[in-house]
Amino acid sequence: ELVFQKFRLHLDLRQDLLETGEEKLSEYNHWRDGYWGMYENSGRGANNLGKILMWVRNFFDYPLDFYTE
Repeated sequence: ELVFQKFRLHLDLRQDLLETGEEKLSEYNHWRDGYWGMYENSGRGANNLGKILMWVRNFFDYPLDFYTE
């Protein structure tokens, strides 16, 4: 819900997210957080933040004026 609200309220960030198109989004980290991201060297991890961002991107895959009128 919080990630969704961030992109609902900040049109510039939403546009940046939409400009990623269909690209797979991954949060790589070196501190071995395999829940929200993926390990930098091995690429292993659940990547839940990336999955949430892709879900939000798919939700907002409409013209920006659809949500701002």
